[in-house]
Amino acid sequence: RNRNGSANKCTCLAEKDLGKPSFSDTFWYECNERGDRTMKEQLNRENIEALSAYRFLRAKETLKEIPYLKQQGYYNTAVNRLYYACYYAAVALLIKHEINPGTHAGVKQMIGLHFVATGRMSRELGRCFSLLFERRHSSDYDDFAYSSEEEIDELLPKATDFIEAIEVLLKE
Repeated sequence: RNRNGSANKCTCLAEKDLGKPSFSDTFWYECNERGDRTMKEQLNRENIEALSAYRFLRAKETLKEIPYLKQQGYYNTAVNRLYYACYYAAVALLIKHEINPGTHAGVKQMIGLHFVATGRMSRELGRCFSLLFERRHSSDYDDFAYSSEEEIDELLPKATDFIEAIEVLLKE
């Protein structure tokens, strides 16, 4: 049953609101593989803030893994963790603003649309997130893709700047 109490098949929440369901709707119900709606908890403002804070904490914790991975020579894994640190921070920001893109590409797109295009985040930081997205994908999925210590040295300060900028935006 949906919020109005009627039982029906889900045509797909993604068709609503220009292709994206609202954040609170995704926690009220979602569709299973057959298209049936399943109930979910609707988040109130306090829970949204708590979830956002949790995701941001994950970002900072993940960033702390990088020196160890670099020291051990796990450069591809370090690129992966750099991306995920930024991803967790980006998701924290989107959660706070009740934006739920649903995919990694969607997170990148929504950061660009709601924060870079509006001038709330610099284009350079937006490019940083896009670069990490591409490098992570390549290091995880491309054959014979090897990251280097120099690449980690290049990406770590950019990822740190991205996460620090998100922290400022989260405090607004």
